[in-house]
Amino acid sequence: MILYHASTVYHLLCCIVHKCIYRKEKQATLLIVEYLQNKEVLDVIVERLVRLEWFEKIVIVPERKIKALHLKTLSENSRNAQIKKVLYKIIRGVKDLLQIDFSCFEEINMAGDYWSVGLYLRYNQIPFNYFEDGSGMLSQCDRYNQIIQNTNTTHFIIAKYLNSIGKGELIQKKYADLSNQSEGFYDELAVDFSIYELINKMDKRDVLDLLSVFGCTLYCIEEGVPAALFLTQYFKTMQIKSVRTQELLTTMLLDYFAPNCQIIIKPHPKDRRINYRRLLPGCIVLKNYFPSELIPFSIIGEIKLGLTASSTSISGIKHFVDQTISFSTDIETSFSSLHKLYAANTIAHAVTDPSYIFLSFGAGSELLDQLRHQVNPCLGPYSHQIVSGEKRCIIFNNVSQQCYQDITKWVSFAKGDIVIFVDTLDKVVGICDDIMDNVLPISIKKNSSASYDKTVEKEIIYVYTSDPDIREFIMNYEEKKELKLTGLSLEIRGEKIQEQIRIKVLEAQVRALKEKCYEYEKRIEATVEQGSINS
Repeated sequence: MILYHASTVYHLLCCIVHKCIYRKEKQATLLIVEYLQNKEVLDVIVERLVRLEWFEKIVIVPERKIKALHLKTLSENSRNAQIKKVLYKIIRGVKDLLQIDFSCFEEINMAGDYWSVGLYLRYNQIPFNYFEDGSGMLSQCDRYNQIIQNTNTTHFIIAKYLNSIGKGELIQKKYADLSNQSEGFYDELAVDFSIYELINKMDKRDVLDLLSVFGCTLYCIEEGVPAALFLTQYFKTMQIKSVRTQELLTTMLLDYFAPNCQIIIKPHPKDRRINYRRLLPGCIVLKNYFPSELIPFSIIGEIKLGLTASSTSISGIKHFVDQTISFSTDIETSFSSLHKLYAANTIAHAVTDPSYIFLSFGAGSELLDQLRHQVNPCLGPYSHQIVSGEKRCIIFNNVSQQCYQDITKWVSFAKGDIVIFVDTLDKVVGICDDIMDNVLPISIKKNSSASYDKTVEKEIIYVYTSDPDIREFIMNYEEKKELKLTGLSLEIRGEKIQEQIRIKVLEAQVRALKEKCYEYEKRIEATVEQGSINS
């Protein structure tokens, strides 16, 4: 008898595919964490699995009842004695509520080893095989740990105490999609497990049954219109908690990176807060509990682009889309600068030629790289390292004062350099003596529909150049950008009024002077305090 354990839809898919490919003739029991989906959906999934008879027994792990036995929320500050006390109650709960003799299984395949059953196996020193949490996640330990900590802090603390979460001597094999791991990844226990490739090896009848488990509906993509697949995320794993901000992140990414595309939305299995049909009229919305890895088997037509803010599922769709675009979790804060970054990137390419070296420093570097790719797919990313050269185009965005000072030691502000300041002028006053004479503002006027948040109607970026021809070009520059899904029209244009630059620079100088005075006062206080101690 073999045991499988699943805590997410992706895990469940892994268990089913592994059983059908490698253990088809073996008897097996399937444990499903009750949080996998809401009860109504989970009951339907279980009913379909029972009908298919892939598993002799299917058991729902009652995590809520197990939690009720300890009712304790642990934190990073919890003492070992507190952690042990909660752990013992979880172990007792698994034993009493499941009444399963785990030692009788010839093989245990565990996904989500930080849940109660995984902790039970760890505590009782029972070996098992491990499924990674998503395609490519085995090599992203820090990211995975952060996700667990955000969604299940108590179990994360216990798992860390036990040196668990995909680690430890009890693990015999680690099933992972090796083609999607980070560069340089190696684990001697890793076994290649590509869901897409394995499903293609399954019997056609089994594939149809697999699709039926998750309520597959066939969708047809309109011919002649490029299709973009957008993967959403669970709000608990994000820094963004506002529904409106999540909606804005979604529409802005689609407007900038998937314009004029037919949109297919794959909601995260636990994403139930946003009405995507209302937000994106005419889009195709897949069932939220439908695994993204099954999309190529349910879509009639070709998907050109896979896009997400930072969903870990993006690696799993690389097999069947032409291009994928994803970002680190920094996107959750840096996207607010997207309009200014777009303007900076557009200006950078409008006033330069191929002989220029392109560099960027600070927040939003991933966005700039993708915006550059939109200009020309053959262009490489911005360099984020100090590079010398006669002609450079440098973009600064939200860089620390110290970083500015370090970088500007080698920025000559000579005729060949074009420097674009996305965030503010504050950090550069005092570094460049001729800033008032050679900095030009670029305004980004936002004309919005009633549904758009109008808190900031106009944004400014600044371009430094001493080249008279480039200055003339910038002062006469105009461009319009339509963001249809966001309900926004941008007007980007060079400003000719130098007086406002002088005012901005003077204001920045005052702020910088105040900051220096504050730092000077702190040093004096520290010196006086140290003198008192010594005396």
